[in-house]
Amino acid sequence: MVGAASPDPDRLDWLDLATDLVAQPPARWPAERIGLRLVRTFGAQWCTFHVWTPRAHVVEGPWPAERVAVRWGGDRLRLPVQAAPRASRAFVVGRREAFTDRDQELGRHLCRLLGALDRDVRSRAPSADHEPLTPRELAVLALMAEGRTAGSIGRKLAISERTVHKHLERTYAKLGVTDRLSAVLHAQRAGLLPVT
Repeated sequence: MVGAASPDPDRLDWLDLATDLVAQPPARWPAERIGLRLVRTFGAQWCTFHVWTPRAHVVEGPWPAERVAVRWGGDRLRLPVQAAPRASRAFVVGRREAFTDRDQELGRHLCRLLGALDRDVRSRAPSADHEPLTPRELAVLALMAEGRTAGSIGRKLAISERTVHKHLERTYAKLGVTDRLSAVLHAQRAGLLPVT
């Protein structure tokens, strides 16, 4: 086809990453793989991944590792993956020159993509604490976290109240809890639900 624009290789890299993560969720969030892709996307010198909780601030990286000496100079762009009052996770990308408005707009789009991928990976990845919850079990749990009753959840999801209770029983068993409040708190600590 004459005059057709070729696809942007960087966009294809992000599509490949998203497809890989959705098709086969890894046992662990691939922070380094994403960090290196962010370095290429933004023409950056380094990238780190931060996890903030009430008790700790953990930093992974920098990537690429050989650029440790230059990582603190220049401008930084923070890309939140999960932002909640009691726990947040974000990539921080750094480079010598300032990030443009276009870079920041791209960053906002990537935050949405990475947040969705993170939730999907964490909801389906095997864990030492519990079996992965099914999408329906997660939906019931999320609505329960909003304070809805079983009847309200059933109406919202077009399922019977009895089916809601069955999903809750399986969710409790998988999470190793016996009540709604414990299920919601456990799911929030595990990153399956946002902390409100």
